[in-house]
Amino acid sequence: MSLGALAFLALLPIAIGGTLLVGFRVPAKHAMPAAYLAAVGVGMGVWRMSPSRVAAASIQGLFLTFDLLFIIFGAILLLHTLERSGGVAAIRRSFHGISDDRRVQVVIVCWLFGSFIEGSAGFGTPAAVTAPLMVALGFPAAAAVMLGMMVQSTPVTFGAVGTPILVGVQGGLGGADFQAQLAGAGLTMMDFLRLVTAKAVLLHAAAGVLMPTFMVIMMTRFFGANRSWTEGLRIVPFTLFGGLAFTVPYVLFGTFLGPEFPSLLGAPVGLVIVVAAARRGFLIPRDTWDFPPRASWQSDWVSGLEEEMADVPEGRRLSTASAWAPYMLVGILLVLTRLPSLPLGAWLKALSLGWSDILGTGISASTTPLYLPGFILIVVVAATALLHRMQPRALADAVRSSTKVLAGAGIVLVFTVPMVRVYINSDVNGAGMLSMPIAMAEWVAGNVGRVWPLFAGCTGALGAFIAGSNTVSNLMFSAFQFGVAQRLAMSTVMIVALQAVGAAAGNMIAIHNVVAASATVGLLGREGSTLRKTILPTLYYLAVIGVLGLVAVRVVGVKDRLMAATAAAPSPDSLEVRFLDVGRADAILIRQGAQAVLVDAGNPANDIAGRLRDLGVDSLQAFIASHEHGDHIGSAGAVLGAMPVRRYIDNGTQLRSQAEEQVSAALDTLDIPVEHAPRTSVRLEDAVIDVMPPAGRDTAQNNRSLILLVRRGRFRALLTGDSQREEVDAMLVEDSLPDVDVLKAPHHGDPTVPTEAWLARLSPEVVVVPVTTADLDPETPRVYAAPGRTVLITGRSGDVSVLVDAAGAYVVRTQRPDTSGEPGGS
Repeated sequence: MSLGALAFLALLPIAIGGTLLVGFRVPAKHAMPAAYLAAVGVGMGVWRMSPSRVAAASIQGLFLTFDLLFIIFGAILLLHTLERSGGVAAIRRSFHGISDDRRVQVVIVCWLFGSFIEGSAGFGTPAAVTAPLMVALGFPAAAAVMLGMMVQSTPVTFGAVGTPILVGVQGGLGGADFQAQLAGAGLTMMDFLRLVTAKAVLLHAAAGVLMPTFMVIMMTRFFGANRSWTEGLRIVPFTLFGGLAFTVPYVLFGTFLGPEFPSLLGAPVGLVIVVAAARRGFLIPRDTWDFPPRASWQSDWVSGLEEEMADVPEGRRLSTASAWAPYMLVGILLVLTRLPSLPLGAWLKALSLGWSDILGTGISASTTPLYLPGFILIVVVAATALLHRMQPRALADAVRSSTKVLAGAGIVLVFTVPMVRVYINSDVNGAGMLSMPIAMAEWVAGNVGRVWPLFAGCTGALGAFIAGSNTVSNLMFSAFQFGVAQRLAMSTVMIVALQAVGAAAGNMIAIHNVVAASATVGLLGREGSTLRKTILPTLYYLAVIGVLGLVAVRVVGVKDRLMAATAAAPSPDSLEVRFLDVGRADAILIRQGAQAVLVDAGNPANDIAGRLRDLGVDSLQAFIASHEHGDHIGSAGAVLGAMPVRRYIDNGTQLRSQAEEQVSAALDTLDIPVEHAPRTSVRLEDAVIDVMPPAGRDTAQNNRSLILLVRRGRFRALLTGDSQREEVDAMLVEDSLPDVDVLKAPHHGDPTVPTEAWLARLSPEVVVVPVTTADLDPETPRVYAAPGRTVLITGRSGDVSVLVDAAGAYVVRTQRPDTSGEPGGS
């Protein structure tokens, strides 16, 4: 099955859920069970996940569902407690001393206070806290959910004290191969994370500085009496000021302190500045904007909580400090329990409930209930009851009303989160394929090529849309993004930063985050309406960072130390045999010092000429076409026209294909000497490439492939083109085969080609299979597997580079680790 077909099937469950929610306005409680069943069907039917693995993934999802429901319950309970203690009325009064303008309140409560909660706790907590707080202030429930989702953008990459970077990126990239590359560049893991952070804060600041403006204009457009964009634009000086008040310290903290601090410290700094300015009316227009009278609100704006909040009793007349104290205490406790330098977090994590190796699948699930923000919120509720001197009956009433809200959210989340875990756990399957999210991302990467920075953030957003988490998206896609960057010779730091920033933007449309936020204000069943609105800022965010990333990589030419160590030319001392990851095709660069030879040139879409330029190759000693099929000479014409080529060597047969005609035209125009099926050699300083005609007499194009032997010192590598069984048998009869260190598997790993006798004669230590994971035959790794032998699939490992010293000792480097678990995997 083609990679495109796999990507379509992987996308299908998400498309079903999205179409039902957004297109047909079906409530999530009906749409998400359908999406879950579709994910299970695709996982078992196409990826061949075992029933036990699907069940284990679903159980893992239920553990996470508990965590979410606990957070939702704590947020609702705090609001209902404040409602009954008189705190809501006091909070509402407190804004009279700052501003009654709802546009100003959005900047202060949602943008800045919400960003602080994100920096402290993350994982959907900001919307769960700010949405009900805004309803208490007089916002329609639908507006509060929309705004609560929008704040889950700029601060999210550094939420929960930097967890998406420290856990997501680090966990996604961790591995011996990556660590070796870091060591080669003289970097530690923390150095790399700081470099990613420094790029990410700049990307976020560029897009995020306008997010308060976006929030305000969407509020006035969708929830104003006049449905006006311009009513929001009238306060642009203040919203820009609010954006800068957060993003400037955010950039400074991220650049100089690291990933733990941009949101955690940048938001309170901005909050102090903006509140002080608002009290003085700085940049605030004279007109005060408010929602239309409550009686005229549309039915789809409200949940019923608004009326409840509007009628809250004054109770004891609490001071502003007492009313806001619970929310301040939430922030303080979240910080204290999440700073790694303090022991509180470890104490709370000591109570852990879990299930290891669920159903024997290797999947595990656990929860640490005392460490969850939900527990912190409940502690604050208890403190609030004492501080506000509440009657036990009033507190019990708050608990009862909060419990009722959970039922609707539970029905939705019990299907949504398990669906996510089925996606993520599809990496282990009977079809021998990468996980469903990676299949989608691989298809995008294979079809956009040189403009990948424009789409890197979209991949991160896809992960967050599926998982509802920046951290999980980074865990899923960081290694993939790193590999694509290396394959395209782009800055790995910039591409991984785009992944992290895009994943933050994707949180604005994450389905189970919408469900969680909606549940806190009693708005379940209208998730599609929220998604239709929050897709707008998501697209804005992705467009801004995509263009900035593309300009940085393609125009400015941003580089980094790790890129220089892994993608630049090897030292003049080394021979490099580099198997380019070009899908189900062949392109092999062999170079030593300033001299290079290219064997085959992939498909026309591979842009091999661009790849060579990015790798520092500007001329070729020889171009060798193993045979005339389009997946071997598709880009040959472009390569010949892009740089000087001294010799062109082919197998002497013709197919009269479009690719061959382009090659012939280029050879004639450029007057490049052509050699047909010679027995010859090409020298690169002290390395030699022996070119051998086919051993057999089969006239089929694949079996007419030229056979190449690369030699330096005691090192030997055999390149076999698309030779098939007849040619393999002829090689054995001719008895001219040496022992080799590296073998390029013939015909893209076709398992019917090699014989045991042939492999025993060659005895390779490394076998490289140039094929996509979608086109990989499941038998191939097992056919080539042997004790002490490494089998590398370019579709999994990216470019495979073999570096050989003068004596013939060699090392193998891959762009990304092969985590397939297949026999012989690297």
